[in-house]
Amino acid sequence: CLSLSFFRPLREGEAAMNALLPYILLRGSEKTPSLRAVAERLDTLHGASAGGLVRKMGEIQLTGLFADCLEDQYAGEPVFSQLLELIFELLLHPRTERGVFPPEITAQERDNLRSAMQSVLDDKSAYCERQMLRRMCQGEAYACSRLGEPDELDAIDGASVRAQYE
Repeated sequence: CLSLSFFRPLREGEAAMNALLPYILLRGSEKTPSLRAVAERLDTLHGASAGGLVRKMGEIQLTGLFADCLEDQYAGEPVFSQLLELIFELLLHPRTERGVFPPEITAQERDNLRSAMQSVLDDKSAYCERQMLRRMCQGEAYACSRLGEPDELDAIDGASVRAQYE
């Protein structure tokens, strides 16, 4: 099992972009240019899996990737090292078009994030907790949601996310 997290100060205007990054990275690399190709590579690693993570720890936003696979001794081959290669490839050589993240991928992941934000509004318990933190910690970084705010999403495009990635 592998978990790779990046720690960033939790800030309004930046949180949504940070929350998008892991999911855009998982959509492909220079060598493995599509979600389908990533899934096929994971399948060749005895059903290994990879995903994005977005957490909040105090006034820090943690974003990153996680992955797991069958132990090498049970697979009869070095699976973990191949999984590491894929994760580092996605992280260090992401798929881009003319130096920015592909617009269609950015738009799709932005819509997915918007749905995740909406699901908090649809869950009464999560909504109450969100509102309580917003009011109790007004003016503090802790009041910011781990996913950011819906109004941040409209200004995000492939170029702005790429600049945040850099």
